[in-house]
Amino acid sequence: MTFDPDAVPARPATARELRQARRRADNRREHFAAKRAAAATAQARASVAWDQWRALLRDLPEAEAERLAEEIAAALARQIDHMTTLQGDRP
Repeated sequence: MTFDPDAVPARPATARELRQARRRADNRREHFAAKRAAAATAQARASVAWDQWRALLRDLPEAEAERLAEEIAAALARQIDHMTTLQGDRP
C-alpha cells in the first residue's frame, strides 16, 4: 500500500471508519505481542520482529518507508557479511 502525503481524501473518514482503523491497529499490536511472547528463541523473536516491521512499513509514507528500509538493508548486509566470514566463505 502506497501512501501519498499530498493526496486529498475524497471525503473525511467517518467516525465508524476511524473506529475500525483503531481496532485494526490494536488487533495488530495484540497479535504481534502474542507472537513475541510465544517466541521461544532469539531466532523466533527476530522472525516475529521482521514480520511486524514489514506490516508496519506498508502503512508509512513512501519516503519514510524507503529511509527505514535502507537502514535495515544496510544492517542486514553487515550481518550477512559477518556470517559468511564466520562460515569461511571469505578469506
